[in-house]
Amino acid sequence: DGLVSRFMQIDCMWKYYNLSTHSERPPSYALIKMGDLFYSSHVRRKRNVHAAVEMYTAAALQRDPQGLYNLGILVEEGVSLPRSTLRQLGFNSSMSVSNFTIVMEMYRR
Repeated sequence: DGLVSRFMQIDCMWKYYNLSTHSERPPSYALIKMGDLFYSSHVRRKRNVHAAVEMYTAAALQRDPQGLYNLGILVEEGVSLPRSTLRQLGFNSSMSVSNFTIVMEMYRR
C-alpha cells in the first residue's frame, strides 16, 4: 500500500466526492462515486443502500447512463426502489411493475 493506507485513500475519496455532491450542480461522476461508496461497506461506515439509490437516481436524472445502470444492478441484487424514485425516472406508477421490467427498462434507456 505504500505511504497511504487503503483506509486513508477511501476517506480522502469520501471527503472529495462528498464535497462535490453538495455543490449547486453536482457532477454526475461524483454522484455515482458517492453511490458506490455508500453501497460498499467500509471499516468506518456501514452500507447505506438508501443513500446509494439517491445518488444513482440523481446521476440518472442528469442523463448519465451509469446512474441507470447502477440502479439496474441494485434491482438485480434484490433492492426495491421506492415508488417516488420510479416516478422521478419516468416509470408509470399506475401499472404493476416487476423487478425484471424495471431492470430491462433501465438497461434499455
